[in-house]
Amino acid sequence: MTVTGQLKKALKSVCSEVARDKYEGKKDTYIVYNVATEQAGNYADNSPHSETVFLQIHLYMPSNVDYTALQGAVKKTVSDNGFSYPQTALNTVETDTNIRHICLTTNKEKEI
Repeated sequence: MTVTGQLKKALKSVCSEVARDKYEGKKDTYIVYNVATEQAGNYADNSPHSETVFLQIHLYMPSNVDYTALQGAVKKTVSDNGFSYPQTALNTVETDTNIRHICLTTNKEKEI
């Protein structure tokens, strides 16, 4: 399974509404994830033998909802599924929509 497939499966265990790159559903609480960058590593004989995939996980929910349970559950399941422990890069309320937007960052290394 791909790194993004592994992430989606992990995220679906804590939130039913999960999409890659763009959410087109109608629920008010959902998760969107995307690949931020990929970096080759573990070079031998001038060739990379692994690649680290850096990902962003965006949590969206109404601003009046306590976000801490979902954020904690996402961090735990992502970490439990072999990704680096997610770091919070952004936690804000979008003023035009009154939606809370939390961005977490994580990564996972894969062999190539």
